[in-house]
Amino acid sequence: MAGRFVCPKCGSENIQKCSVIYQQGTVSHSYTSTSGDYTVNTSGEESTELAQSVAPPSQKETHWGKMIVAGFFAVASVADGYIVLAIILGLLAVGLFQTSQEASEYNDKQWPIDYKNWQNTYFCHRCGNYFRMD
Repeated sequence: MAGRFVCPKCGSENIQKCSVIYQQGTVSHSYTSTSGDYTVNTSGEESTELAQSVAPPSQKETHWGKMIVAGFFAVASVADGYIVLAIILGLLAVGLFQTSQEASEYNDKQWPIDYKNWQNTYFCHRCGNYFRMD
């Protein structure tokens, strides 16, 4: 029957968009407690196992700040005569540069595509199949 939303694997109508499952199964919380002169703020996020299994793709972490610090200490180490330390820190800075550049490229180009695909992905509660409907 045309126009029915069903699982392409088992034909069940018990399907749901992954973004809705994630939203319904995830709760953010924030707590503040005070004792005398001390205040403690805590926050977090809890989600069901099903919500975790359909979570959106996450962006990759960049390390630009760490790269700058490693580069700065590499230069300072050369100035102080610690050549071996400068080489190690320099290699660390280069590695952080490469991984940050790759992460930034993924975040700018591939992640928006992955996120859009996730927004059009459905989950079948009967057979556990994931499928896209564009």
